[in-house]
Amino acid sequence: MSLPFTSHACRSRLSGRAPCLRGGSGFTLVELMVVATVIAILATLSAAGLAATRQRVRAEKTRNTIRKLHEIIVGHHESYLRRRVPFTASATDHRANGAAKLEAVRRLMVYEMPDCWADVAASATAVTDTLPAYLQTGPVLGYPGSRPVSIAPALEGAECLYMIVSRGGIEPDLMEQFRSDEIGDTNGNGAPEFLDGWGNPIGFIRWAPGFAGSVLQKPDAVNFHDPFDPQRNDVAGYALVPLIVSAGPDGLVGINLSTGWLSATNLASLVTISPQFTFGTVDGSTASLDNITNHDLVTK
Repeated sequence: MSLPFTSHACRSRLSGRAPCLRGGSGFTLVELMVVATVIAILATLSAAGLAATRQRVRAEKTRNTIRKLHEIIVGHHESYLRRRVPFTASATDHRANGAAKLEAVRRLMVYEMPDCWADVAASATAVTDTLPAYLQTGPVLGYPGSRPVSIAPALEGAECLYMIVSRGGIEPDLMEQFRSDEIGDTNGNGAPEFLDGWGNPIGFIRWAPGFAGSVLQKPDAVNFHDPFDPQRNDVAGYALVPLIVSAGPDGLVGINLSTGWLSATNLASLVTISPQFTFGTVDGSTASLDNITNHDLVTK
């Protein structure tokens, strides 16, 4: 078969004798560099998009964990509005009775919802020896075995939060709603914590009067007075809601998570001992901006 429209050079290539070259069929160095640059840009954009997606997934996982913890902890906190708490009553001074009841309720919260290990007795014997009978509830008697030998102050709230949910007797089977990757023991002291999407412990403060301006908590005793104080014995007392907080992507919580309310001589006033909660001054003034808290999630 003849190839009348094929050049001599091409016919030679087909016969295996010489290559058939067409002018302008190769890539210049500049063109190769442009293509490599475009590929590099696309790869960078893809990596950035993937990283942003991973951060969003971790943030949403954290929000889901905190939502569950909020329902448990804040629901239990509100139950004190309905609970009967014994206290030493006066036959004549009803206002003093109101103040005594307020302090009794707050002290019961300290022992049933501890946020530091100083609130937890070292043993059940210590509970019966040192606490009034009305404070010797099931959770209080069951907590001492959870107290670790090695204590890391920054993680006390997180460890106590796990203890409350797992051993507080609030509702049966509460722990079944948490996955294994939501629980860990980051410092290896035998006291687990709930973890956020970045694998960091989720912090907990029972009362955080320094955490103001959220939709749940405002430093306004006139319009947001403490619901546990209907007689307004604690004149400056406003509504306090437990704080559950993740440090967010940067791993820096940026707020003072230290507690120690048990050292207060009088729980009749919470606001007067609030300076120990000086938020925004620990890990840097902007470290708390990416935090995820239960206060934020209420309206989201």
